[in-house]
Amino acid sequence: KLERWPSGRRRTPGKCVYSKRVSRVRIPSSLLSKLKVGLKKNDENKSYQIKFTKTLMTMCAFFLAFNGVVFTFFPNEISILLTNDDNHLLVLILQILGALYMGFGYLNWMSKNSLIGGIYNKPLLIGNTLHFLTASMAMIKLVFKFENNLQLIVPHTIIYCLFTLFFGCIFFTNPISKKP
Repeated sequence: KLERWPSGRRRTPGKCVYSKRVSRVRIPSSLLSKLKVGLKKNDENKSYQIKFTKTLMTMCAFFLAFNGVVFTFFPNEISILLTNDDNHLLVLILQILGALYMGFGYLNWMSKNSLIGGIYNKPLLIGNTLHFLTASMAMIKLVFKFENNLQLIVPHTIIYCLFTLFFGCIFFTNPISKKP
């Protein structure tokens, strides 16, 4: 006769297993109904947070992927547009920046369905927050010094500032906590 694990699988020889089957734990129905009500309220808060972060991560992924494709495949045109010169070093930097944007956009796209905020997906959240915060500060400084082609810089500055605010809000909220 073969001995089996409590889960029903066969026992591996030489390993210690339970000698008796483990019985199921019965939860009283009154306690179970209280748990279900508490879980339902928590699930509503969680679903709102997931919808917000999913929408934000999707928009961010499309924005970064679009910028990545443009910087990767049209660096000469962007270089001429910004500096009126075909600088080969700037073209290389723009292509590397485009690859970085595409990778970051893909990372945001792949993690859009996961719970983000509080302690959940902290590295992804900090990476996005730092990227958008530092870039928006640099762009705000550039807007006041840049005299030509403001129609290119100002929309990106506004978008970056909005993403900074949204990721900052997610950074300081806990997706599991109950709403008052």
